[in-house]
Amino acid sequence: MGSRSATRRLRSLFLAATVTLLCVPATASAVTFGADLNQPANNPITCADGWPNQLYPYGGYPFYDPGNSSCMWTGSGVAQTLYAPSSGTVTAVRVKVGPVSGQMQIAVVRTLYKNTFQPGKPEIACCVIERYGPAFTPQPNATTTVPTSLPMVEEATPAPTDTTTIAAGDLLALEVLEPNVPVPAYTATAGASEAAIPDFAWFPAPSQAGVPAPSPNVVSYNGDFSGYQVLMNAEMGAGANPNPNPNPTPNPLPPVLQRVLPTLAFPKLTLPVRSGRVTLPLRCSNANCVGNVLLQSAEQPGARIASAKHKSKSVTYGSGAVNVPAGATGKVTIKLNAAGKHATRHKSLKAWANFTFGSTKLSKRITLRG
Repeated sequence: MGSRSATRRLRSLFLAATVTLLCVPATASAVTFGADLNQPANNPITCADGWPNQLYPYGGYPFYDPGNSSCMWTGSGVAQTLYAPSSGTVTAVRVKVGPVSGQMQIAVVRTLYKNTFQPGKPEIACCVIERYGPAFTPQPNATTTVPTSLPMVEEATPAPTDTTTIAAGDLLALEVLEPNVPVPAYTATAGASEAAIPDFAWFPAPSQAGVPAPSPNVVSYNGDFSGYQVLMNAEMGAGANPNPNPNPTPNPLPPVLQRVLPTLAFPKLTLPVRSGRVTLPLRCSNANCVGNVLLQSAEQPGARIASAKHKSKSVTYGSGAVNVPAGATGKVTIKLNAAGKHATRHKSLKAWANFTFGSTKLSKRITLRG
């Protein structure tokens, strides 16, 4: 999974919304979209856990960004997508939970799509918080139906030669408002197709107090992983487009119509080794820097900070978790492994600090002073 970029996933999930969905008619005038609720609610992950480390099997840390009191998840698989099948009003939402339940809330988030002069490389903004729905507490070990009146928009993908139209596509999202309640989701079996059930999450969940709806700017997700299907579906009633604007976008439009990527600055590049650990100060900009860092003998392929000839084999000297908010300065503690301790014993070592934040890879040359 790690070899696929979040940009590719975003592109595929948006385009997936334009295909014909396998919708089950609820009545003659409505359709049902979303998850198959026959699947078990077997996801154990809570908002307090953070997002899982399956992207980074070498990192040694089970979760990132733990300790949140809330979180929000959405799903965009082709067959069980939470994208609206058309423009209309959602009249009911169903959520299936396991034995542990707590307060939850429905939300509508919007993606924006615009073609560029490079075919197959559109700009995609994810996501704008369009509106908050009702809060509720589902029944444990049951499927709970919540009456709603939520307008949603699904616009056609512009023709490839159209580089001016901005198309909106709305997704349903589910907020879990208690820290130790598992997110109602189905955990797919090993080997399931990544493209089938990609998921995106926000830790913590946005709220009206912090992110008013409709939000004027893109609120980027900070949990990027696949293999989980949010166990929520909805009934879309028939009727006209609830938003008569032919191009319903937030006002003002986000200034940069693309996912904002994090960048790093390093005040010190020569670092002492103390008790088998290295403390790396850094400043994060543009977006939250949440992920991990590896100290290695070579720069990682695809990194954006620096360039070098890639060695065919890279030695890992240590690893650490990174969680620095955008605009903040933080310190990352890297624990050296046996190879790192040996390489820095009574001598200096030139190494690469290789950062991974979702699909973003950043590298910087540093010196460890033993």
